[in-house]
Amino acid sequence: MNTTVSDPEDVHGKSRRVLQGKSTDRATLAAIARQAMIERGLEPDFPPAAQQELAAISGPAGATADVRDLRDRLWVSIDNDDSRDLDQLTVAESLADGRVRILVAVADVDALVLSGRTGESFDAIVTGASPKGTWVRLFQPPAEGRLERGFQGLDVGHHVRVKLVHTDVQRGFIDFARD
Repeated sequence: MNTTVSDPEDVHGKSRRVLQGKSTDRATLAAIARQAMIERGLEPDFPPAAQQELAAISGPAGATADVRDLRDRLWVSIDNDDSRDLDQLTVAESLADGRVRILVAVADVDALVLSGRTGESFDAIVTGASPKGTWVRLFQPPAEGRLERGFQGLDVGHHVRVKLVHTDVQRGFIDFARD
C-alpha cells in the first residue's frame, strides 16, 4: 500500500490529516475516517450500555397505548434522496411562547415486520414520489417501502391499496405493487 499522511493547515488554520496516494482497502479507509472523527471531538463508537441495550432487542417494538396519530403534520424525510427505507422524519412546531419544538420520528420497524407476508394486501399512503421511486407507508403494520409497480398517477398523500411483493430483511428493503 502506498499511503502517506501529512498535516497541512486548512483555510481556518486548523490541522487536518490528508490521505495522499491511492488505496481501496476499506479497513484502512474506515480507520482513517474513525481517526478523523476522534480528532474532531466526535465519538465514533457506541458506548457499552447502548450495545447491551441493542443486544437485548429480539424484534420490533410492540404497539403501546401512548401512540399518537401525527399524520396531520408536514413531515420531511431526513433520509438520503436515494434511500429505499424512509424511516426518519422531522417536523417543526411553533409554540405559544415563540419557541420551536422539533419532533424526530425514527421508525423501529423494518422488513422483519412483513417477513413471510408476501402476497398480502395493505392500505397505505404515498409518502414520496420522485424519478428515483415512489414510496408508501402502511397504516397497519406501520412500515414503509417502495412501490415498484402501479405507481403511475400517484402523488404524495394519495391513499392506495398495495400488495407486498418482496422483503429483504438484511437490507431493510420492502417492495410493493399496487393492488
